[in-house]
This record gives sequence, structure tokens and C-alpha cells, in this order.
Amino acid sequence: MSLPTYEELLKRNRELLKDQKNKALGDSDKIYDTQITDVTGTYNKAIDQAKTEFEDEYQRNAVNRQILEKKIAEHNANLGLRDSGLNLTQQTALELSHNNQRGKIDLARKKTTDSLSQKLAEAVSTIQINKSAARGNIEQSYEQLAANNASSEYKANVEAETERQKALLKYQQEIQKSLIKASSKSTGSSTKTNLINTTNGLVSRNFTGSLSENGVTVTYNPSTGNYDYIDRITGKKTSFPKGVNPYKGTTHQNVKYGTYSNGYQPNNLGKDENGEIMKLKDSGMTDEMNGQIQRVFTYGGKYYIWDGSINDYRGYYPNTTKAKSSALTVKKMTK
Repeated sequence: MSLPTYEELLKRNRELLKDQKNKALGDSDKIYDTQITDVTGTYNKAIDQAKTEFEDEYQRNAVNRQILEKKIAEHNANLGLRDSGLNLTQQTALELSHNNQRGKIDLARKKTTDSLSQKLAEAVSTIQINKSAARGNIEQSYEQLAANNASSEYKANVEAETERQKALLKYQQEIQKSLIKASSKSTGSSTKTNLINTTNGLVSRNFTGSLSENGVTVTYNPSTGNYDYIDRITGKKTSFPKGVNPYKGTTHQNVKYGTYSNGYQPNNLGKDENGEIMKLKDSGMTDEMNGQIQRVFTYGGKYYIWDGSINDYRGYYPNTTKAKSSALTVKKMTK
């Protein structure tokens, strides 16, 4: 059983939380955008109010000029002075005083509005920073949540698979004990040289299914010249010389001309009358034999299928109803 990796679970949890995270980001952005709108409105109102207040200053300066002009005119009239140098000098001084006062008002207004604009910019910048930080916190929190969920799922999957494997091993061990016990009763002995110990039990003459299905790996050991039959789960190993059928304890006469990977099934039909080895080829067909699916081989226009129960090939007739329904019903090959 293939368990999903942590990375696969993390990716899946990110996708599951995507809509929820995006909503949280959107809600957070709205809060800070509202703050920006509010503070911008407040400062713009303050700037407009300041401009209005300084307009009053301009008006007062203008009124003061008119008052001073009137006073100077009355003073000159009382002195009997009209269009004299003194009157012109006073008028010039009055104009200069008015312009100086206006310049001061201009400077004060600029300082006030610039200060308010600067404060507005700083306030908006602070809100933008807080907005960005809030988005980062939301992203981080949802990433952590996805990681925690993925970690919990992965741990639960591993624990469940471990328990499943333990239960399977226990079951297989119980089956093995039962088969060993049954084999001992039927043979009167607890040992048998042509048996392969496996987790599923003893693979022997009542063997069904393939070696792989019974958890057995077959390897050739060049140092001993034997074939090693190894149980993949327990590591138990049984060895037989090359060519020996481990379920029958016998050797087919044609193994000397070559075998298939199991080491005991000939890949040929022996030699023909000219001394040439009759090599079998895969026909591409399969059929059931002794409870397992076997390949059908061909040579010289005829077909053959391996029957492990007799340690030999049987003739196979694909165009007959019997051959298609059960390979056990075909006639044994004649040599």
C-alpha cells in the first residue's frame, strides 16, 4: 500500500484552506483600507479648514491697510498736506507693510498645510505597513495550519499502516503455523526437504499461486550453484541445486539445455533428431494451471503449457473448447 507523502498532504491541505485564507486576507485588507479612507478624509478636512482660517488673515490684512490709508489721509489733511513727499513716503511704507504681512501669512499657511500633508502621508504609510504585516501573519498562520494538518494526517496514516502490517504479519504467522501443523500430521514428520518456508505457510506439493504471490524471491547463487528461495518478509531461505523442482524434489531431463528464471522449468523440449535444441517461444497466450495463470509456449506450430504438479509440459490446444475452459483437461505431451 502506497501512502501519500508529507509533501503531497501539505499541498492538498493548502488547497483545502485556500478559499478560507483568501477570505481572511480580503477581510483584513478592508479594515486597513477603511482606515486609510478615514484618515485621508480627516486630514484633508483639516487642510481645507486651515486654508479657510488663513483667508481670514488675508482679509484682516487688507482691512488694516484700508484703515491705515484713511488715517494717513486724515492726518495729512489736518496738516494741510496734499500730494507732498511725506504723503508719498507714507503710502510706500504702507504698501511695503501690507506686502510683508501678506508674505508672513503665505509662509504660515504653507507651513501649516505642509505639516498636515506630511502627517497624512505618515499616517497612510503606517497603515500600509500594518496592512502588509497583517497579510503576512495571515499567510503564516494558514501555512502553519496546513503543515500541522498534513503532519497529523501523515502520522495517522503511518500508524494505521503499521498496525495493518502488524495484523497482516500476525495473520500470516498463524496461517503458517496451521499449515506446518497440518503438514506434520499428513507426513508424520515436521521436516521435508522439498519445502519452501514462507510467511504464508509451507509451499509444497499442494502449492497454489506463483512464487511472487507467496512472497518468495528466487535468486541464483553462483558461489554454490544453487537457487535460493527467500521469503521477503521473514528472510527465511531454502536452497536447491539448479534444475531441481522444489515442489517435487525432482529434476526434468531437459534442464541441462537451459531453464527459465525459476531454475527448474526447461525453456526447451530437448533435442530434435538432428541434435538441435528445441527452444520454446512465448505465444502471447495464458491459461490457468494448478490455480495460477501460466504462459503458453510454442514450438514447431504446436503449443505447450507447464504443469508443475508433474514437473513437465502438457500439450495445449487453443482451438478446442476444453483447452480454453481448463488447461488441466488437455492431453499430456508425447515425446
